[in-house]
Amino acid sequence: MRNLETDRVIETYTYGLEAVHSDEFFEENVVIGDLPAGPYEVKINYVGHAYTAQLYIYPGQTNVLSFHGRKGFTLEEEE
Repeated sequence: MRNLETDRVIETYTYGLEAVHSDEFFEENVVIGDLPAGPYEVKINYVGHAYTAQLYIYPGQTNVLSFHGRKGFTLEEEE
C-alpha cells in the first residue's frame, strides 16, 4: 500500500491460517489501521501479475477492499 501524496509505502502480509481469528463481521485476513487520510494505491502480486486499486481514506471511515484473484479488487466504503 502506498500513500499517493507522501509516497510512503506500507508492506503487510495476510494472516496465517490459524495465527489470528478474523472479526466475525469483516472476516478479514489482513488489516492496516490508523492510516492518515488521503489517496492510496494498493498493489497485490498474484500468479505473476500485479493487481492495483486506488482508494481515498477519509477520517473516521473504514474501507473494505476485497481481492478476488484474477478478477481483481472490489471496494466498499463504510461510514
